[in-house]
Order: sequence, then C-alpha cells, then structure tokens
Amino acid sequence: MDITVNPGVPPPGGHAAPQPTPDLRPSADSAALARSAPEALPLVLAPPQAAASVGPTTEAGKIARARLEGLETARPSTAPERVLKPFGISMLPDFEARQREAAAREAAEDSRQRSAEAAIDAETAAAAAAEDEARAEAVAREVDASTERAAAATARADQPAETAAPDTRES
Repeated sequence: MDITVNPGVPPPGGHAAPQPTPDLRPSADSAALARSAPEALPLVLAPPQAAASVGPTTEAGKIARARLEGLETARPSTAPERVLKPFGISMLPDFEARQREAAAREAAEDSRQRSAEAAIDAETAAAAAAEDEARAEAVAREVDASTERAAAATARADQPAETAAPDTRES
C-alpha cells in the first residue's frame, strides 16, 4: 500500500494540518528599548600595539635568546604543586625527585659494593698474614732443629777419640 500526499486532498480524517504562519508582533525587548534607550558607553579597547618583531629588544626575543643559550628564562615559571589532599601524595610525577632517588640508590649500591670489596680484601690480607706467620714459625722450628743437630754433631766431633788402649799402668 502506497501512501501519497496530495496537497489539495484532505487526509482520511477530514482535517488538514494547519499551515505555519510567522508571529509578526513586536517582541518585548524592542518595546522596552523603545521606552528607555540605553546610554551610549564607550568600548574598552586595548591600546594599539605595533607589530612586535622578535629580536633582542622585545621580551619574547629575550626569552627566546635565553632558551637558545641554555640560560634561565627572564620570567621563571613555577607551577602550583598538585597534591592529593588527604594523603599528601604528589599527583604529578616529579622527574627530578626520581632522578635524585635513583642517584642516591646508585650511590648506596656503590658504597655497599666498595665495603664488600674492602671486607673481601681484609679477609684475603688476614689469610695471607696467617699463612706468612705459619711459614715463619715453620722456618723458625726448622732453624732451631738444624741448630740443635749442628750442636749435637759438633759435640760428637769434639769428643776425644778412645782408640788408644786403656792405660793399665799404675803410677
């Protein structure tokens, strides 16, 4: 079934839709303005500025030159600290603080490593000293033993020889 709309034929209920017409009455604003006209107020405009060239004399030029030279800017910009209120936790990451913490961790690790190396060196030195002391004691015992053997050998050599027959003479 096709539904077609013919402008001259009324729909099957007998009533045609009303045609829209514009409201030509004056608005309340126009009536109020006609009764009391507002005073003409001057517009507030910024003073006219000449086109600023970016050079060494303008502020923008100073900032640009300072950034190029690696210096601090003429106007230091400090952002407000963003902290989670009841807990005091920083909401934005602080990269400088992270770098300081990382440097502190590296320094602590280096000092731990140096102290461990120093302890190992001390243990090695103590073991070497103990070995040297043991060698010195062994050498001293060996010297004492060789001295005693030499003394015993000398004592045997100095004894009179009893190769002669015993003296049976009476005097």
